[in-house]
Amino acid sequence: VARYAEDVSWLRPLVSERSNGMLRLYNKGAPMHPQSGFAEMATTLPNVGREAHTYLHHIVHHFDDMREYVVFVQGSILANEGCCTNPLQYVLDIIASARALGVSANWKRWNDMYPTEYDMRERVPCTPSDDGCFGDWFRKRVSPVYIHDPKWFKGAVFCVRSEWIRARPKSYYQTL
Repeated sequence: VARYAEDVSWLRPLVSERSNGMLRLYNKGAPMHPQSGFAEMATTLPNVGREAHTYLHHIVHHFDDMREYVVFVQGSILANEGCCTNPLQYVLDIIASARALGVSANWKRWNDMYPTEYDMRERVPCTPSDDGCFGDWFRKRVSPVYIHDPKWFKGAVFCVRSEWIRARPKSYYQTL
């Protein structure tokens, strides 16, 4: 769970002796209140890179001890999803779809969100970095081949089989 300042009380049913390390909470915001029940279990990270940085941190630091299925979720699942009143049930549903497909089925086609053709080959206004713009970074770090129909996960919430993550070496994720 990638948290900044969100209320993560919806996770309370997952916090128990039975969770046995199943839940990992990463906090990029102010220290959590000791009586919240989450302060002791939270790993503090610097507030950089949004949830993607948190997800990569988890992959790199738990590459060898990930569960069979890994759920990546922001602390603000209710605000981001807008589709669910029961976040725990939503997470269980994406886990069920990942068990059937290898990755959760809550993805959307990029072009469904942005009706104009999305083309990573084109340069778009961006903040300069060592890798240039997003398309340059993507070709260098992810795939030199143009992806015709990219997908995205609503609210950056998804589940994937750990073997799919481990299909690439840990060093790949360390360079992203």
